[in-house]
Amino acid sequence: MACEGCGACVSACPTSALRYTEPSPRELHARLAAYLESRSETETPPVILFHCGEQGGRALTAAGESGLSYSPGVLPVEVPCLRYVSASNMLTAFRMGAAGVGLLGCETCPHGERELLHQNMALSHLILDAFGLGGERLALITAAEGTEASAIAAMAQMASELEASPIVWDGVLPRETGARQGLAAAVAGLIEQTGREPGRLTVEDGQPFAVTAVQESGCTMCRSCVNVCPTHAFRFDEADASLQLKQISCVACGLCETVCPEDVIALQPELELSRRALDYRAVVQDTIVGCARCDKPFINQKALEAIEAKLFSLDGLGDTFSGARQSLLRMCPDCRAVAAMMEVDKGWEP
Repeated sequence: MACEGCGACVSACPTSALRYTEPSPRELHARLAAYLESRSETETPPVILFHCGEQGGRALTAAGESGLSYSPGVLPVEVPCLRYVSASNMLTAFRMGAAGVGLLGCETCPHGERELLHQNMALSHLILDAFGLGGERLALITAAEGTEASAIAAMAQMASELEASPIVWDGVLPRETGARQGLAAAVAGLIEQTGREPGRLTVEDGQPFAVTAVQESGCTMCRSCVNVCPTHAFRFDEADASLQLKQISCVACGLCETVCPEDVIALQPELELSRRALDYRAVVQDTIVGCARCDKPFINQKALEAIEAKLFSLDGLGDTFSGARQSLLRMCPDCRAVAAMMEVDKGWEP
């Protein structure tokens, strides 16, 4: 197999279709919790240090062997490669009260380019700044053979310059381990702790985030968007006949925009950091129509009107829906079948 086990695919996949087993997301959360719970009462600001097992691990080993000192608040967490570390992982550490997050790894990664890591860091910097925490709390430190001491010194300086985080962790671990769910939990915690709702932030092209706008007046609630959405960001609530959207779940795949027959969905490359973006909210509201014969609810008003408008505008229908048959479309499937057969018995030839 050509797989090198770096875990970059796990970090890149916005839907968490891929999982890494060591450390698994749940194990990683448990390690962060064990570190940060034990440090919550100390005066030394805790800094989570994600490091690879290559040059990052060797730099820490060299520090121990050479007696190089750094803050006791630096808490090493080994990962297969720095590209494994997602924005969700970084922000989860901050949500748990870390004063900073460092990433210690190879100057030249043997697994390839670091574009993904830089994108994850840029997103994390954007979110940290939006909540007023400061992007300087997150840093990448690289080491090569012979430069381990310099890397440790840079790490020590970073840790020494950080003030304690204003975030106080409530001790509750994320219930779900998916990357997007973890990000949502981190954002929810930051909103609660800082009292800020930064709103909509523009993200770099290619980032799996979008603000989805639905033009309510043109939507017929055909549910095409619900059927194709891979993350269930869209859903239809039968109880109150509403199309609902959980904005944080959108991964900007564009499927909803593509399949919408009314062309009323548009995506903007933005990330919304607000309470309303973290839960489902109605974007289109309608009423359910009851069957004209038995009164059983069976279709929403917008969809029924759209179907009637399209059918009644067809020239080739003749008298198909004339007279009493005009109400056929307003009947549930069961009653429509019975009524249609009764019309056939009367001589109607559909």
